[in-house]
This record gives sequence, C-alpha cells and structure tokens, in this order.
Amino acid sequence: MLFLTLGADMARSRTGGKTVATKTRKASSIKGRKPAKTKRRIAPTAIRLKRAAITGFGKELKEAREQQAATAKILKVIASSPGDVQPVLEAVAEQTNRLVGGLTTVVWRILDDVAHLAAFTKADPAADAALKAAAFRIPLSSWQVGETIRKGEVFSVADTERDVRSLRDLARLRGFRSVLYVPMLRNHEPIGIIGVTRAKPGRFAGHHVQLLQTFADQAVIAIGNARLFDEVQAKSRDLEESLQHQMATADVLKVISRSTFDLQKVLDTLTESASRLCDAFDAVLLLREGDFLRIASHYGEIPVVDKWPVCRDWISGRAAVDRKPVHVHDLLAEEAEYPMAHAFAQRTGHRTTFAVPLMRQDEAIGAISIRRMEVRPFTEKQIELMQTFADQAVIAIENARLFNETKEALAHQTATSEVLQTIGSSMADAQPVFERILDITHSLVGIEELGILLAPGDGLLHMAAHRGTRQEAFKNVFPMPIEQTASRWSNSGNGIMPTH
Repeated sequence: MLFLTLGADMARSRTGGKTVATKTRKASSIKGRKPAKTKRRIAPTAIRLKRAAITGFGKELKEAREQQAATAKILKVIASSPGDVQPVLEAVAEQTNRLVGGLTTVVWRILDDVAHLAAFTKADPAADAALKAAAFRIPLSSWQVGETIRKGEVFSVADTERDVRSLRDLARLRGFRSVLYVPMLRNHEPIGIIGVTRAKPGRFAGHHVQLLQTFADQAVIAIGNARLFDEVQAKSRDLEESLQHQMATADVLKVISRSTFDLQKVLDTLTESASRLCDAFDAVLLLREGDFLRIASHYGEIPVVDKWPVCRDWISGRAAVDRKPVHVHDLLAEEAEYPMAHAFAQRTGHRTTFAVPLMRQDEAIGAISIRRMEVRPFTEKQIELMQTFADQAVIAIENARLFNETKEALAHQTATSEVLQTIGSSMADAQPVFERILDITHSLVGIEELGILLAPGDGLLHMAAHRGTRQEAFKNVFPMPIEQTASRWSNSGNGIMPTH
C-alpha cells in the first residue's frame, strides 16, 4: 500500500499538481533551516535619549564618587586633628567649593549669637580683605540671614543684584551673583554656617544643598570632637596640676616635720615651691619685726630690699595691713595706688604681683608674695596654692617658736636642777654653787662678763665669783665700800653692772 500511495502522489504531480508539488518542495526546503531575523530601525530621538541617559548616569556616578572622596578626606582630617577644628573647617570650605562649583566658600562659627569668620577660600587680596572686614564678626540679629539660620533652615539668594540689597556691594567686590547658606546644627541649635557663592545667578540644585548639609554635619562632629578633646585635656591638666600641688604641699609638710630645728630650711622650701608651681619669676617671704617687714627668704632673681615699712603703699605691706590677699595685674599702671611698689617696679621691671598675709589668729606676722616680669595675672588655683603655702609658713613658724620656748624652758629647768644638785652636794661651801651659777648663766644668756657680789655685813661689797676677761681689774676694785657703789654702779635691768 505504501508503494501505491507514493505512486499515486507522483502521478497526481505529473498530471495536474505541478504547482502543488513545487510548493511542497519549497516548504520542505525552508523547514530545515531558521528563518532570517528582520532588522528593526530605531528612531534618532530614541537614540539621543538613550545616550543622554547613559551620560547622565555616568555624571551622577562621577559626582557620587567625588562626594565620597571628599567626605573621606574630611573624615581623615577630623581623625588627624582631634583637638584642632581649624584644619577641618578649611577642608570643608575647600571641598565644598570644589564639588559645588562655587566661586568662593566661607565657614563661620557661631558663639554667643555672633558669627565669627573661621575659614574661607581665597579670591583675590582686595576681595579677601573686604571679606575679613565685613564678615569677621557678624551679630545674627543684624544679619539678613540670621533669623533663618536661627531656625535651622537653609537660606539662598538666586541673584544678589535683585534679591538682597545688603549683599550687593560685597557680591560685586567678590564677583558673585548667587549664594547659599546652610546652618551647622548641634541639638537643633546653630553653631556655624557654611556659605557658598557662584559667579552666575541661579538657584542651587537640591543635591548640592544636601551635600552642604552633609559637610555641615561633619563640621559639627569635628567641633564636638575638639570640644570634648579640650575638656579631656583640661581635666588632665587640672588633675596633673592638682597632683603637683598635692606633692608640693606634702614635700613642704615633710620638710616641716623633719626640720623642726631649722625654720630657714622650711621657709626656703616654701618660696622655691611657690615660685616654681605658680610659674612666677620669684617669691619673697617676709616676717614682721615691729613696724617693718624683713625678708626671711627669697627665691628668684628680681632684686629685693631687706626691709620695708608696714604700710599700704606696697603690695606685701598692704596685705599685712589689710590682712587679706592683694593681686595687682600691672604695677606700672598703679602709681597712685601703690607709689612705693610702682617706683620699685620701674627699677626692677616686674609687673604682676600677688601677696597673701601670714595670719596667726587675727594678727599678720608676715607675708609671702610672688612676682612676674610680664603682665599675666595669676590663676585662681595658683592663688589658692599661695594661701596654702602661707598657712604652712605660719605652722612652721609656730612650730619653731614652740620648740624654742620648750627648749628654753627645759634648759632653765635643767639649769635649776643642776644648781640645786650643787647646793645639795656643797652644804658647807657656797663657792661651788656660785661657780656653777655663773657657768649656767653664761651658757644660757651668753653674757661675756659675769660676777656674783656679796655684802656679808662688814660694809664692803665682795666679788664672790667671776667669769670674763676683766678678772684682774675687778681684783683691784673689790672689796669696795658699799656707799661708794652709788657713783660707780647702776642698775641696768640685768643685774648690777659697772658703768665704766
């Protein structure tokens, strides 16, 4: 059957199906291969749009990379300058101006509602000088952007020739036509401003505003870091200073405890410590002797006078009279108030002086002062330290006085005991007692000529014992009639002594 069917098909092809057979062959020949793709023509407008989209995407990608690089650079400056915000503000001004395509960029810091010029990109000498003169310190209340900045909002001017008359002169001088101000906010409070100008009028793009806000945030971080760094450094300095003061106080107390017999060593330690720890050029400690203050210790190179009267015409004198500290910032400017000190300062060149009295109960027994060659007032901590040194000086003086009094009383008791022992061992002979009394008196009082005179009742005055260099002379005088002593002897308050 198969053969017959094929034969019938071929027969139909020969008799009347020529066209059909031909079509069948075409179909069978095409069926074995893939049909060719038809090319589609794209309109020129679509091509241009596609190219523009690609170009725009590339531009945005480039700007994003530049912004990231700029941000990284600023962050690097922040990391390398934890205690100095100035390099960060300068980097912010530079990077902002470059990325936004600005003519100039200015950064202000706001302190006490006043904008202080902190950093700017340079234009030309005349324009830079004009900027410094016009914008070095601007109260926000008198600046047209002040209220907007206080609110934490962005302020922009599309054309300074048309919108803001007060900016026109500066804009013409520095050559800009449009400007953008972005606040630097910390806890919603403005602490600074970034301002960018352009040579042509027109508004700034939204992404440029966002870029400035990003840089403003970074500047705020840098300012916060610097503030924290300064606080930590200040606390460290305070701690170190306090430690030094405590060590100095401990050293002085140690000297006091070890030098009960040597007051001078304590006073010298006090003046040296006062001068060194208070960063003074010298220190002087004076003690009162009647109506004068006499120098007891001096550390430094400024000339001193041995004693001054207790009066209010000089610094330590006034401290002793008023019984309170005296701090003079510049002696050369205080001629009328301190005439003696002013005249002395003109000769020596010292300027700043501080003195504190040495108070024993309600009495000033002296004063300690420190001086500087330059006008530089002493700090509160240095003043407190001086008060501590003054108190320590009083303690040392009191300790020395009490020790000497105790030592003297003990010596008197010992001498009395020795005399009594001599009396007890020489009941029949008074001469050893007289000799012992003279020896002890000489050692305690230090008088060179000593004698004991007796009036046994014969009308004569006899020399019972003597110490000194005039023994032979006294042998020729004694015994002497008592009635003759009135013209040749006098009562000096220290016993009967010869007047010639």
